[in-house]
Amino acid sequence: MTRRSVSPLIRAALFVRDLDRASSFYRDVLGLTVVYYEGELAHPAAARLVGAGADAVVSCRILRGEGPNFGMVGLFEVKNPDPPSLRRSHRGASLSEAVLVFYCAEVAKTVALARRRGASVIAGPEEIAMPHAAQVEATIRDPEGIMINLVERDPDLAFSTHTVSP
Repeated sequence: MTRRSVSPLIRAALFVRDLDRASSFYRDVLGLTVVYYEGELAHPAAARLVGAGADAVVSCRILRGEGPNFGMVGLFEVKNPDPPSLRRSHRGASLSEAVLVFYCAEVAKTVALARRRGASVIAGPEEIAMPHAAQVEATIRDPEGIMINLVERDPDLAFSTHTVSP
């Protein structure tokens, strides 16, 4: 077997204005209930790695669901005199924007819960037909403006090794 030089995706790192509010959303709406790591990143390299000034304070909370250490969401709050700014449309996707994708058992229920927790709905729920399947999807923005695509599938399929091709 060939040894990998790069692992599969471990986590997404999201920059947020309010660490506690963001954590609550990802815990209560998307079920990321396990705190993998939490703390202030005091080492000077932390500020440099996120492109912040030397006087920046970087707080971090990495969340995951039950199970292996992949599919995690790292929430980072940068406090300094010049915090990161939001430069994207709140309607649709912006160039260079990443979108988090989650399987969920019932898209409509998850969208309703997300809306109650401060999310905005971009589109859906609606059925989308592709050559290999039809499924219900919705796209929302979390309270911080981060785009999330919800796909109605059994969440346990995330642990499958099955591939899909048209």
